[in-house]
Amino acid sequence: MQSASQSKICHRSGKNKQNVDDTLDKLNQLIEVIKMQGKREELAKQDTRRNKLSEVLGILQEMELLGYLTTAEMTKACLKFIEHLEYADMFVGLATLESKKLYLLQFLRV
Repeated sequence: MQSASQSKICHRSGKNKQNVDDTLDKLNQLIEVIKMQGKREELAKQDTRRNKLSEVLGILQEMELLGYLTTAEMTKACLKFIEHLEYADMFVGLATLESKKLYLLQFLRV
């Protein structure tokens, strides 16, 4: 009788260990999924940032080419936008190069 009881206890213990192992495996898989999602989100942020800066750079180059900015002003503006990307949306949204020049002079102190 005791050996049957011990056998059941050992069987339950083995089953519990298997359940714990399965749970740990699922948690490890979940951790990997979360890490991958974080990497994807970071890549998306970097891509958005790169696109914004590329658009700003194109506008600044056009402004320099047309004589609205000197090379030094363009360089300074690029550095400001890299530091303060939040200014890029408003800058890009302005309608004319003249308004963009005024924006740079007033808000970015170029």
